[in-house]
Amino acid sequence: MGRKSIIFGIWLLGYAIGFIGYLILPWAGKWFSEIIPRLIENEILFGAFLTGIVGSMITTLSAVIWARFSKKSEM
Repeated sequence: MGRKSIIFGIWLLGYAIGFIGYLILPWAGKWFSEIIPRLIENEILFGAFLTGIVGSMITTLSAVIWARFSKKSEM
């Protein structure tokens, strides 16, 4: 698989997430307004929430670094 097809796959995944996110936005907004205060009060859930955010940042950064430093001969 070449770099272009991987970038296209990542783009397609992001598009699908955004599309589905837009469709569930009214429901998700209501749910988040109810759940965020509970997350902050519960130490275990708050820790899991923060760990998820950090994990997603590391994954995204890793993909960006991989894309930037991969060799052109791998295309």
